[in-house]
Amino acid sequence: MHWPGPIDIATRAASIVKLPDGQVFLRTYGTLPHPNILGGFALICLTGPIALFLRKEKSNPLAIVIFALGISLLALTFSRSAWIAVTLFLFILIYNSKSFHPKKAAIIFFTAITAFGLTYFRFANYS
Repeated sequence: MHWPGPIDIATRAASIVKLPDGQVFLRTYGTLPHPNILGGFALICLTGPIALFLRKEKSNPLAIVIFALGISLLALTFSRSAWIAVTLFLFILIYNSKSFHPKKAAIIFFTAITAFGLTYFRFANYS
């Protein structure tokens, strides 16, 4: 069985992003058939590091690093539905931050914004 085989920019129906300077970027597939599926899995997997960081006991600082890497993966998928879902999730987290430590929710929110920004805006045209 040869499907899906190697996927590159020349592959018919490949999900690519055209950058403002004319370059093309192949969306991150992982080992899945479409980048949106990878975005959904990445979104689901982000709940683990968030749960570890929001524990009542001592927070795990490695969890916030794993969360930042997951947000970067989410940005590389260019999955707008996953972006909307993580944005809603973060706003609900901030809204319910009174039930746990609000400072931890703020750290998660600003980590997500920073990781997403550093990853996504790398591809923006600044000229």
